[in-house]
Amino acid sequence: MKLLLTAHQADQAQNSAPNEPPRSWKHIITWNGLLLVVLLLVWLLALGLGAIAIPPLTVLRIVIEGIVPVAQLDVLPQPTQVEKSVIWEMRLPRSVLAMVCGAGLAVCGLATQALLRNILADPYILGLSSGASTGAALVMVLGVGFGFASPSISIAFGAFLGCLGSVALVFLLAGLNQRPTASRVIFAGMAVNFFFAALTSLLIMLAKNPSVTKSVMFWMLGSFSATRWDEAGIATACTVIGCAWLYHYGRKIDAMTLGDDAARGLGVNPERTRVLVFLMICFTVAVLVSVSGTIGFVGLVIPHLAKKLYGGIFRASFLACVLTGATLMLGADLLSRLLVAPGELSVGIITALVGTPLLMSLVRRNAVKDV
Repeated sequence: MKLLLTAHQADQAQNSAPNEPPRSWKHIITWNGLLLVVLLLVWLLALGLGAIAIPPLTVLRIVIEGIVPVAQLDVLPQPTQVEKSVIWEMRLPRSVLAMVCGAGLAVCGLATQALLRNILADPYILGLSSGASTGAALVMVLGVGFGFASPSISIAFGAFLGCLGSVALVFLLAGLNQRPTASRVIFAGMAVNFFFAALTSLLIMLAKNPSVTKSVMFWMLGSFSATRWDEAGIATACTVIGCAWLYHYGRKIDAMTLGDDAARGLGVNPERTRVLVFLMICFTVAVLVSVSGTIGFVGLVIPHLAKKLYGGIFRASFLACVLTGATLMLGADLLSRLLVAPGELSVGIITALVGTPLLMSLVRRNAVKDV
């Protein structure tokens, strides 16, 4: 049975959903091509710049010959063994993880904004990242292993439990004695964010090992230093699964932007869809937080820009979020290494410096709309 929206429903959906008009496929393909070129250029810079500068052509040869061993690119400069080690053991896994984290957080932010119909909603502001950080810190500081042999899996599982706890607490606070709205969910998320941040600080204060305390505090701000290939591989696989699942649910997510009543008329169960989508968001965010720490504002900034370029359709903005999120995170990681070289800033500092002005701009323009 097809649903014909009334004028009141259409106006309500338009006023509550921050969606831009959909763009043509030609427009989408053109912009995606440009974003892909920019991403590749930033990737070459990230692989080449650092304490040991490596020319772009040398980087290109190292990467291609490493992926395709039979390739002999003698026309390009011959790399040294040190340059090969720097690329393959340090910068390449780090850059891959940075791109994966940026893409995953951006897609999760896009889905969160669509479900809540508010452009100020993202996993960081709603407290999901803080909950995941608390769960991960619990494993790292107190040595809680949950029965897993691998510390990485234990940290990821702890982050997932913390993320689930934060989501449950947010909707519990937002829906007490009344139907939860986007504004109440966001304000509840801010409160939960502070609560879990305080818990994480308490765990750090209880840590008896100074080296553990220092490493956890640096990790909390977000960092890709000392990234290993196994971490990058696990994060990539889990993020691909999470993002592919969200893309598959794209039509249902778009239906949710019309409101629960309209979604039901389109054959979508809003309660079930909301639970399943948030479960997958928690899964993806938890894995990314466990390997990179808490990195804010990516899920806020990138979806907003993507919807400006591509319109409000989830699947149309999906690839833009992947490419732009990967580029932003890769660029932030590059700046974190270059600005205070030979030292290193936390990536979360760079993303916060970029995201905070945009957040203030959105608040100034009264972007928060109750639904």
